[in-house]
Amino acid sequence: MEVHAHTHTERKKWTHYFWEFLMLFLAVFCGFLAENQREHMVEHKREEKFAKRLLSDLGEDSVFLNKRIGRLEERKKKYSDFLSVMTGPHPSSSFDILRPSLSY
Repeated sequence: MEVHAHTHTERKKWTHYFWEFLMLFLAVFCGFLAENQREHMVEHKREEKFAKRLLSDLGEDSVFLNKRIGRLEERKKKYSDFLSVMTGPHPSSSFDILRPSLSY
């Protein structure tokens, strides 16, 4: 098979190749910018979602801790009452020991 030049087709100038390269480069570059912008928007939405979740978790934790502190304060008072009965100046009877626990 013989290879020969096509003399009946017009030869392209170097400026034509330059413009083709420039258009291709701009298309790829614009695609990169669009993808970067989209990724930025997705990350921003994810950040907002995590911030809301963190805020709600902190609220739940503070409610839990406030309840827990209240229960510990009640228990501390009961232990204090029991200790005062046990270490009081007069001998403790069974009634004195059981009386604080009957009040709740």
